[in-house]
Amino acid sequence: MLQKDNSGKRQMTMLLQLLDGQQLNKKELELMFNVSPRTIQNDIAQIKQVLEECISQRYDLLLGSSNLIYSLTDRFQVQLRKSGEGGQYFVKENITKLSSFGNLLSANESFAILKILLESRALSNDEMFGLIDSIFQIGDNNEYLKNSILNERFHYKGVPDSPLLEILGMINDAIEQQLEISFDYTKNFVTHHFKKLPEQLYFQDLYFYMVSDHHTSQDDRDLTNLNKFRVNNMKNIQLHGKRRKLDYNNRFQAGILRNNTGVWGYFGKPITLSIEFYYDPVYVLDRFPGAKIISQHFDDDRQQVVSRIDIPTNDGYGVKMWLLMQSDQLKILSPKSVRDYVIQSARNMLNYYSEDLEKK
Repeated sequence: MLQKDNSGKRQMTMLLQLLDGQQLNKKELELMFNVSPRTIQNDIAQIKQVLEECISQRYDLLLGSSNLIYSLTDRFQVQLRKSGEGGQYFVKENITKLSSFGNLLSANESFAILKILLESRALSNDEMFGLIDSIFQIGDNNEYLKNSILNERFHYKGVPDSPLLEILGMINDAIEQQLEISFDYTKNFVTHHFKKLPEQLYFQDLYFYMVSDHHTSQDDRDLTNLNKFRVNNMKNIQLHGKRRKLDYNNRFQAGILRNNTGVWGYFGKPITLSIEFYYDPVYVLDRFPGAKIISQHFDDDRQQVVSRIDIPTNDGYGVKMWLLMQSDQLKILSPKSVRDYVIQSARNMLNYYSEDLEKK
């Protein structure tokens, strides 16, 4: 039991207990410190004043909103829950978080990040859930965030079967130090051993990729000539001490590849793809940020607007897949090589169905 007249030590003890997350029973405090109920009330009032001044001095100018100041006070201030004999004093959140509150993600920012992460399916379940929990720790309004993704989290199925973060870190170290990396890589049931100088990591359409050449090179069906690798297919990775200087002018640029190839980031020779699009052109413009509408006219036969669109892209397999997915919504004007590819693919598909019809 502390001496009755040692108010400073008593208040400091109570403050430290509150900051430690303890809930203090009013009646027990009176007995512990051998003081009256009024004294405990005065002590709590002193502690609340100090915390409120701390919040106000640090955030009045930063936030400039009485509503936000009230929210901070509600979360980091001493509160009384009336129950039993005199109730309990507590602080909702640890006051030590207050020093970094200005750097926390807002609820809206956290919500957007969580939705994008879950949609990506980029990490194994354990790694994704760990990342989500970390965002909860730095995000505002944690309970709202947790409730907003309950269903998606429950049904989440990551594409990788095994952890990726450590591998991504190892490859990133190799890129930073310009070190060669060796690994085994399997594609189409064939495994080959590679030794490459990684240029960059990037993410697109479910997968993290390690790139070892610029984006205007070719994605080759020949396994031995690959220079873009899905990280989750890389095994037995080792870093080597030999340093090699990258050609900065011909380096891989993920932003260009993403803008020019839409959903699938396949390498290829740069081209300008000209098409007539028979639907809302926003579906092309959103997919390819560099695309431009050259002209538009109303087609009387189709009874719809037709847009002539030029797209800066490449002749890689990803763009060809996208074109085939559009079905009868577009016609390729040029280049002839891409037009011929799509026409031949359509004929092949028709032949598959024709064979079935002939058997009936």
